[in-house]
Amino acid sequence: METRRVLICAPRMPEFDREGGSRRVFHFLEFFQQAGWNVSFAADNAEGGERYVQILQQMGIPVYAFQRTFSSGTNGDDALTNAGGLFREGRFDLVLFAFWVCAEPYIPLVRFLSPSTKVVVDSIDIHFLRQSRGVFCSASHNGRPATLNADYAHEMRRELNVYASSDAVLTVSQKEADLINDLVGKSLAHPIPDKEDGSASLTPFAERKGMLFVGNFRHPPNVQAVEYLCRDILPKLPPAILEAHPVYIVGNDPNETVLNCCRQWKGVRLVGWAPSLLPYIHGVRLSLIPLLYGAGTKRKLMQSLMAGTPAVSTSVGIEGFDLQDDRHVLVGDTPMAFAGSIARLINDQDLWQRLAKEGREFVKTRHGGDVVFAKFSRVLAELMNPLSGLTVFCEEMQPAGSPGPSRFEEELNNTARDQAVRRGKLKGFCNLSGHATEFIVSSDNLRESLVSTVSSSINRNRQLICALSMAIFGHPRATLAATAAHINQNQLKVFIAEANSVLSSFLERKLKRKLFVCSEYFGPAHQSGEIVNGILHEDLLRTSFADETFDVVITGEVLEHVPDAVAAEKELMRILKPGGIYCFTVPFLPAADHDLILADVDEHGNVRHFAEPQFHLDSLRPQEGILVYRIFSFNDLKQRFEAMGHQFRSYRFWSESLGILGSDCWAHTVRKAEKANTASDYAEVSRTATGPTN
Repeated sequence: METRRVLICAPRMPEFDREGGSRRVFHFLEFFQQAGWNVSFAADNAEGGERYVQILQQMGIPVYAFQRTFSSGTNGDDALTNAGGLFREGRFDLVLFAFWVCAEPYIPLVRFLSPSTKVVVDSIDIHFLRQSRGVFCSASHNGRPATLNADYAHEMRRELNVYASSDAVLTVSQKEADLINDLVGKSLAHPIPDKEDGSASLTPFAERKGMLFVGNFRHPPNVQAVEYLCRDILPKLPPAILEAHPVYIVGNDPNETVLNCCRQWKGVRLVGWAPSLLPYIHGVRLSLIPLLYGAGTKRKLMQSLMAGTPAVSTSVGIEGFDLQDDRHVLVGDTPMAFAGSIARLINDQDLWQRLAKEGREFVKTRHGGDVVFAKFSRVLAELMNPLSGLTVFCEEMQPAGSPGPSRFEEELNNTARDQAVRRGKLKGFCNLSGHATEFIVSSDNLRESLVSTVSSSINRNRQLICALSMAIFGHPRATLAATAAHINQNQLKVFIAEANSVLSSFLERKLKRKLFVCSEYFGPAHQSGEIVNGILHEDLLRTSFADETFDVVITGEVLEHVPDAVAAEKELMRILKPGGIYCFTVPFLPAADHDLILADVDEHGNVRHFAEPQFHLDSLRPQEGILVYRIFSFNDLKQRFEAMGHQFRSYRFWSESLGILGSDCWAHTVRKAEKANTASDYAEVSRTATGPTN
């Protein structure tokens, strides 16, 4: 498959060691490369960015400049590029703009010159939100509070129009994504938090001295924060604290206001820009975040907490996080409260150690590189998903007596079904192959029919893919290729109990070899783990796998052919990792009280039939087929898996576009508990939940 191409555009070079927004842009460059994309970068103004140009070029990223280029000594003249030409000739699958002001002049060009290219805007923070707060928290004029003017309204309109004209907006927090989505009236914005990794400082409490403020002083809220700190907070601190623990002001481009504030205090030391913050973050006793306004989330706070350095902040400083006062940080929203929190934290070793531990753990679990990359991958997969515009009905089955009727439209289903049968085919899109297809009606049993001409998948195969998408992504629209890419990126190990199917063949091609295992059952004469005719033999009653081997287990129309399906369910849970996913289809009676037992095997190994024998077609046994022992009910499946402590879901899917027609399009998922119930608990359930034989 051809490698996808992305162009990332920003106002300036990604000065990742100077300011937080640029650091976020740099991380997106890394994320796209990690995801296997071909990455290019363009800056409106690359002047003075020679060092960053060299870093990107060493990463294999071509660098372009639209307005002002970098030094000609680093091929700057060659980099000066006409934006329209780059958009037209670059064949980019996606263009990501950092900041709406960078996107505004170029989105119309991309739409005109490369209509198939996805356009994404990373807000960094919502500018109109930050600016309105800046106005309302500024000093009053002639005794009257400050108000917004027409210029603000004009700029807010421009910003919102840019967001609305994109295919997606990225934000640093759920709060800002919700605000944009409310204003544009659709689910356009997706939160991808800032990434921050790093080790904890080894410097103990007693050896740490000083306090730290970090900020890019091109950003007005940071200038005002220094003013507020020096004018209102520091005078309320006991002089001995400032004498023992001076405040270090570290940041890019300090202006005259910042310089004047620092001159007024002997205990305030202006550092300016530093090539690394680590010596300061690891050496001071605490960080200060005295912001009065702003938007987005504050990287300076993340960096401090990740290093195990506790912080005192205003509420604005912790906005967008789920940080709790007195658990992760201390919060003070008045000068007296802020100064009091400094005095308390800087001398209380027990409190300091508790906040250091809790704060670091918070950032690691929400902003660590692997966590953020996983969120980035999910958003990217959804954005590039060719199914995103298709209608897919999905309904989770509820226990009897639950409020609310089914939303399934029987009349619509009957009409679509009759038309497909009459025509003998249906045009649509195959979620296995990821391509447009025709679905051929090969029998009246549409669950086993509607064969895709590009993948040979049948209706129930595509139902299973929808269920897998629900379990992994929370929606039914991911193609199997997108799911496979997610599995590869997150190093998830997969077992599918079939080796001669379109599903197993596709996954074998797409997944890394070490992540994929498939098997067939060749009969009781073989032991699990044997290789028979080049294929792994596994008996689902007694597999050869160790406990907690797989992250994902898949079976399609398999459990009904196992003499003791209840024992097989238990075995599949044994080999599944805690938190892992089991996805399956079986013959299903959604309204039945209990499973319908058609046959079993007695203690002598003889098959006992309780109804007319039913056989399904089987590629390994083309003459005789394979016996059906059980038809499953929702009640018993739910009871058995939940009695083991796991989460069970049954979904009904319907989509004319995906070739999923019929009222019987059910697929099921189980998410294994972090700690399963005991075997004795399960044995009790297996005796009571199988229902009567017929």
